[in-house]
Amino acid sequence: MQISLHPLNLLVYTIAAGVVVAVVRLVVSMRSDDDELFGFSALSITGWLAAFSFLSGFSIGWFVSIMTTVLGIIFLLVAKRYRVQISIATLISGLLALSLRGIFVHGRILIWAILITVAVVGLYFLTTALRRSDIRTAGSYLLVAVGSLSGLALIIQGSITIWITSLAIAGSIPGIIFAKRFRLEFVLIMVADILWLMNSIYQFYS
Repeated sequence: MQISLHPLNLLVYTIAAGVVVAVVRLVVSMRSDDDELFGFSALSITGWLAAFSFLSGFSIGWFVSIMTTVLGIIFLLVAKRYRVQISIATLISGLLALSLRGIFVHGRILIWAILITVAVVGLYFLTTALRRSDIRTAGSYLLVAVGSLSGLALIIQGSITIWITSLAIAGSIPGIIFAKRFRLEFVLIMVADILWLMNSIYQFYS
């Protein structure tokens, strides 16, 4: 079986890798009773699945969105950390499901507003953490901001997608260098952003 090297196909493989890594970490966190790792892994799973929902479109995207929403609610019931972030990812998945089914036609606009707000808030707390020289906390907020920009780039059409994706890629670089705890996530997000950028450039100039 030949594997397609089209950027979109490679992007799906990258998202799948992100889900697998998050699931493995979730299992590890349950065995070690690590609440922080569990919450972060739950957030990663919902985030990657939400990204896949955007790419899947109407055919199966709405089903994945519903599944992600239900999974996010379950995570909210058991997670002790990252509850706010998980709730936001769950809300976005729910809005996308309603939007894809035509139940809430303005769902995508609300998703844009949520992602922009989260990115701005993440950058604000990032600067606050950097002033305190708290690199670990700064890394988590940088990841929130980069993830929000990456999600925003998936749903916004036109040339602005290229600029938003480029900004997310630039934000991943210091995360890879300094945020050791989240380095693998930054690498995966950066690879996904590069692939999405390649696809966007091809579509814009073709």
